[in-house]
Amino acid sequence: MSTIEDLIRRSDKLKQDRKIWDQNIGAPIAEIIRPLRNELRGPIQADTRRDRGVYDGTAIMANQNLAAGLYGTFVNPSDMWFQYSPLDDELASRVRVKHWCEIETRRTLKSATPAFSEFYSQVVSYFLDLGAFGNAVFSSELNSDMTGYIDVCRPLSECCWDVDGNNRVNAVYRRWMMPARAAVLEYGEKLSAKTRNLAEKEPDRPVDLLHAVMPAGDSLAREAFKSNMPIVSIYVEVEHKHQISKGGYWDFPYDIARWEVAAGEKMGRGCGELSLGDAKTANVATRDNIKAGNRAADPPWGAPDEGVISAIRVAPGKISYGAVNQQGKQLLMPLLNGANLPWSIEMADKIKEAVKDFFYFSVLQLVGRTGMTATEVLEVREERLRLLAPYGGRIQNDFLCPWSLRRFNMHKRLGLISPPPPELVNRSIQVAFTSPFALAQKSAAANSTLRTIGAAGEIAKFDPDVLDRLDGDISLQVIQEGFGAPAKILRTDEATAQRRAQRQQAQAAAASAAIADTGAGAAEKGAGALAKLRQAAQQNAA
Repeated sequence: MSTIEDLIRRSDKLKQDRKIWDQNIGAPIAEIIRPLRNELRGPIQADTRRDRGVYDGTAIMANQNLAAGLYGTFVNPSDMWFQYSPLDDELASRVRVKHWCEIETRRTLKSATPAFSEFYSQVVSYFLDLGAFGNAVFSSELNSDMTGYIDVCRPLSECCWDVDGNNRVNAVYRRWMMPARAAVLEYGEKLSAKTRNLAEKEPDRPVDLLHAVMPAGDSLAREAFKSNMPIVSIYVEVEHKHQISKGGYWDFPYDIARWEVAAGEKMGRGCGELSLGDAKTANVATRDNIKAGNRAADPPWGAPDEGVISAIRVAPGKISYGAVNQQGKQLLMPLLNGANLPWSIEMADKIKEAVKDFFYFSVLQLVGRTGMTATEVLEVREERLRLLAPYGGRIQNDFLCPWSLRRFNMHKRLGLISPPPPELVNRSIQVAFTSPFALAQKSAAANSTLRTIGAAGEIAKFDPDVLDRLDGDISLQVIQEGFGAPAKILRTDEATAQRRAQRQQAQAAAASAAIADTGAGAAEKGAGALAKLRQAAQQNAA
């Protein structure tokens, strides 16, 4: 069997292994919470409605609120939400190093703007998938013409993945359909002759494509797809078992975050699965309340079977002949089902609130709180963001950190990195997050430092020697890092030392001048006193 067939077979096996998750978890979640991913149940015709059967949008809106909160908390475009930094803490504290890291950080952040990439528009879909399904797939590559970046959130229905011994994703098989015309525009002569001919005769007919990405040490990669890069990449036409291209990556191009992973499973589990029971109940309750409301507003009517009644007219001012007999007895009356509609609505509202809580609605929004000061708002927000720490750590470790380091490495290979300070040459770089979520974790150190300084000031009123214990430079760095202020507000060590030397020189010169002035005054007084003594002596001699 050819290696291309081996790739296709492995992809099919991973897809088959995931079929249980697709049918029992993914598809029900998509139906109620993430309708735009309804293809998990099977192929869907384009431009058709995907929210059929949805009567209550609480879960959909709760997931959108979670995605918006994660977006603003982790990757707000107006914030500098991460910072490159050396692994060595002593080096990281040097202002010159901080300045260089900040320049490169801003370069990476600029590469994510609409002028070069669709990162910020695609990351919203990523967070929507992550919140609903507990899984999300993001791919990042350099444009073929090297003028920008391809940052895309890939549908879960297209992607299957494998994991290593530590349950970390190390191989991705992405399979999707593309119109023959588009495939020719994308891959040109690399496609098989049959597909190129198909594009001329039936340009809109879909072509089945596969992209396999795996470690170079994988047995399949070692046998047929040898590469000098650590990651092997193969594009395949599935129908004709034709290899379109073979290449590699220095960094893994797919970022797959999983909200929470059960033991022995490859797929993650998220808020959508936890809330699915309540979301379905809220959907059914809303549907039944709509029916009950319709029955109350336009109830069915009952009449004796022997009666002769004309067509029932329920519009205002209309007459239904035969609705009463000659004695005035009502023969036509509404049939009430006895449903307690207000009670049903109250219960449905409680269920909807539970659905919101599954998606951290109260954590990401300060609802129901009035009269709070700005300081109180910040403190409450920081405290609530800490509740997201276990899952926020996954977002950072599985998505944002790999993406940021891969972008840095791309720039380095393209020669776009500015010359680093001498102490950073051949040094490894890490990602330090400075988003509101990360600062909520770090701000405690800054606030504690400020409180300590304030307490020291109070003690210094009766014991000034206590101030000798405080290091002002280190305290300021802790506060700057904890509050996420730009590093450029701090002067470099050299500039600071120069200013202090100049100030000391100025102070020394001023002290010398003061001493000279004092000496001159004393000499002048002494000369005056001596003159008076001589004058007195002369007068006595006379």
